[in-house]
Amino acid sequence: MLLKECDDHVAILGRGRILVPNSFILLLPEPSYSDLCGHSGQLEKYLANRVRRHAAEQHYSFVGRVTVELRPSSKTNAAKYQITSHVAPIRVHSTGYVVGHA
Repeated sequence: MLLKECDDHVAILGRGRILVPNSFILLLPEPSYSDLCGHSGQLEKYLANRVRRHAAEQHYSFVGRVTVELRPSSKTNAAKYQITSHVAPIRVHSTGYVVGHA
């Protein structure tokens, strides 16, 4: 699901430089989200690592840190998951230090 999201949203910037989203939100049906809520931190880290591995295999690049966030769907009749993604740039603090980059 997340790997397909990367593959579906590539942006070719130049020779050998392929940019993909680095920020993902996974919307889950409420029952599924409730079941996973206690493990969401571990699951988010695992999924982010999986995206990074896939990107390395495909020679994709990221602008900033890869993040995955699990959220409950606001749709009351949601039976499936939904993914949104975007390119979230590196944030730089006024002191010149990179904020939240890993």
